[in-house]
Order: sequence, then C-alpha cells, then structure tokens
Amino acid sequence: MQPTGASVEGFAPPRRLVARGRFLLWTGWWAAVAVAVVGCVLGILVAAPVDAKTFWFAALVFTWTAATLWGLTRRDPPLAFLALQVLYLFNVIAGATVAFVDGEVTLGVFDFSEGMVGALRLSTAAQAALWAGVVASRSVTGHAGRTRPVRVPPRRRLDRLALGLLLAGVVFQTVYVVLAGVDLATVNVVFGESRRGELAQLAEGPVVKYFKSLGSLAGVAMVVVAYRVALWGWRRSAVPWLVLAMGSATLVMEGTRTRLMVPVVAAGFVWWKTAGGMLSRRPRTLLVAGAAFAFAFLATIGGLRGQQSGKVIDIPSFLDRQVRDGVFSATAGLVWNVPSRVDHLYGRSYLDLVTLPVPRALWAQKPEGTIKQLQSNWLDPRMGASFATWGEMYANFGVVGVLVGMVLFGALVQFCWSRFAQTASGARALVLAAVIVVLLEVSGRGHLAGQVAGHFGFLVGSLAAAWRVSRYEESSVPATVGT
Repeated sequence: MQPTGASVEGFAPPRRLVARGRFLLWTGWWAAVAVAVVGCVLGILVAAPVDAKTFWFAALVFTWTAATLWGLTRRDPPLAFLALQVLYLFNVIAGATVAFVDGEVTLGVFDFSEGMVGALRLSTAAQAALWAGVVASRSVTGHAGRTRPVRVPPRRRLDRLALGLLLAGVVFQTVYVVLAGVDLATVNVVFGESRRGELAQLAEGPVVKYFKSLGSLAGVAMVVVAYRVALWGWRRSAVPWLVLAMGSATLVMEGTRTRLMVPVVAAGFVWWKTAGGMLSRRPRTLLVAGAAFAFAFLATIGGLRGQQSGKVIDIPSFLDRQVRDGVFSATAGLVWNVPSRVDHLYGRSYLDLVTLPVPRALWAQKPEGTIKQLQSNWLDPRMGASFATWGEMYANFGVVGVLVGMVLFGALVQFCWSRFAQTASGARALVLAAVIVVLLEVSGRGHLAGQVAGHFGFLVGSLAAAWRVSRYEESSVPATVGT
C-alpha cells in the first residue's frame, strides 16, 4: 500500500543528486580513458629511445588528451573549444602520428624530416597556449549554459528569408561560373569530369572571386533553415528540404569542402541552442557524431575531387589520404626554413587584411599574398599547403608570437561561445555562430586575411539574415517554452 499523502514522485531522487551522479560517472569514465592514454604514452617512451622526437610527440599527445578531457568533463562543455580539438586531431595529431611512425615528414616530393622536432614542439606549445586562453576566458565569463531564444519568429517569414538567401547564393555562384567561361556541365567536381582547382584556374578576373564568396549566401540559408526547424519542426513546408538540397549542391559543386562544412557546423550550433528535444541536451553525443560525420564527409569529398573521371570510392585510400592530409607537414617545412633561411614576417601577413580586398581592376600591380610569397621559398604555391593559424603566428613573430597569439585566440573563441550560449536572441545567435565557425576554419587553415576574404559572403550574409530575424523577433510573441 502507498503511504497516505505520499506519491511515487515523492520517492524520486532530487535532480541535483542525479546531475551530480551523472557528472561523477562522466568524470570517472574520462579519467579511465586518460589513464589509458597516459599509459600508452609512457609505453612509447619506454619502448622507444627517449630522444627529442619521442619526447615531443609524447608531450603533444598528452597535452591534447588532457585539454580534450578537461573540456569533455565540464558541466557545461565548451563545444567551440572541443570542436577546435577535433580539428587539431584531424590536422595535427594524425599527421604527427604518421610522421612519428614513419620516421619522416614528406609533403609531395618535398622532405621536411629535419623540421619534425620543431613542428612537434611548436604544435605542443600552440595546444597548451590555446587551452590556457580558453580556461582564462571561461573563468572570467563563467559557465556557458545554454539559453534558448525567448521569442519565436513566424515560420513563413523564416521560410521566405531562407528562400531569398538561397536564390541569391545560386545567382552569385552562377555568375561566378559564367564569368570564368566554364561549361556548366563540367563544373561538378564531385561527380563530374572535372578535378579540384580547374575552375579556380580559369576563374581569373577583377571581380570574379567576389561572386564566388557571395555564393556562400546559400550556406547562410541553410543556417536559417536550422533555426526554423529547431523552432517549428520539419512539417508544414517543403522549404527546409529544398534549401538543404539546393544549398548543399551549390556549395559542393566546386569540390571545396569547407564551403559546405562551415554552414553545416554553424547550423548544428544554432540547432543545438534552439531545439528542445532530448538530443539537443546531449552536447557530447552531438560532438562525437558530428566529428564522425565530418571525417567521413571530408575523406569522401577529398578523394572524389582528386579524380579526373570515372569517380570511384576507395574507402581505405580515402581514409589514408585524410589522415595524412593536414598542416603538420607544412609546419615542419615552416620551422625548418624560418628563420634559418627566411626571416620572420613581423606582421606583414596581417596587413593583407587591408590590401587583399582591393580589386586588381583598381590595383593592377597588387602583389600576391604574403603567406604565398613566404611559402614559395620552399614549396610549390599550387600545392595549396597550409600551416594553420599558429604557423602564421610563428612566421610573423616566432615562438613568442605563438604563445601570446594562441592564448588570445583561445580566449576569443571561448568569449564568443559564452555569448552565443547565453544570448536569448536568435538574431545574435546567428551572427555569433557564423563568427565562431569562421574562427574554427581560420585555426586550421591559417592565412587570416585569405580566410576572412574567402568567408566574406558568409559573414555578410549572416549579418543580413540576423538583421531580418531581429525585425521578426520584435513583432513576435514570447516562446511558449522558456530558457
């Protein structure tokens, strides 16, 4: 019999106790993983001669693991920082592991094995400084617990906004292709006869690249759709499906993977912040699933775009190429040549933020980007190699520049993330999500000026979309669900 005045709910454990129990389980799980990783690192040190290469490889793996576990075990995990850690895994840890096992660092026909230890040391310093910046910013801004938007813009207005952005993106992308003088039937790099880079080589002109950047408005439409779906669901309209299908096709047709991944990640962040389902309350699960999807997508598109015709999916080859691609080899070449053979830039690459946007129609003798000029001393500029944002910091100001710059970069990323998670405005969330994702892209590619110019259309489009959404929010009613 049930006691008088009691109920089944009365015997349920307090929410705070349940939350603490889950937190302890997560902490215990990741502590066990940490012990296993540390054991593997110690095994490497014992099994191999403790030379500089072995020491710095172990230090890099240990620093990355400790920083990642710190982020995963936070009560409100900083997803932007953890996304940086995923990129670090793909771009640095994987390449460093291959180089350590092979005992050499190669990039195409170039051998940068002499720079392996320097690249390991620089990558470890960058990881530690990034982590320090995030921790410092988090201690100031506090925990970034998710706050859902308090006002719901009308569904039809969001649909019209997404369709307008999609149409603009398709138009600008079409103008870009037409001005390049390319047959539309051969543009599709992923499934067609073309290879990556063929369109870019033909698309030379004073304004052509501006149209290419503005084609990213189709990606902004996909972010708006994620916001609309999180608020209203998939029913009542075919607009979300149309925008996602056409937007993806528009952005991936050239074979540039990041043009699609940037809006996809931004859309994921916006959906996580706005949606109210159980999955949105599991950020760690979303992070793992997103990382697996990103790896599979990048490997598949990267493999297909490198084939001239008769596209064949070779999974082992694609995965091996994705693991070996990254910034570690280029970083080894950088530290081997700077400053022993080429002097530091002392901030000149950042001045490209002023000169790069000037069209060649107005400045016919405009020089190539400073980073490209630097790399041409030891690399073929057509290779498209990159040594990440900390590599650019090193190229400009050496190791001190990496330590100071990565602390500031980590603090900036965490600051934007805390503001994104805590804002109650959907319009601000759209802008902050765009800024965060562009920062993530800059971190793994380097050349700040080139990345900002490449994502100019996405940033401007996000600002325009946020302005319209803010107008919709002013005339909307408060949400039926709170924060």
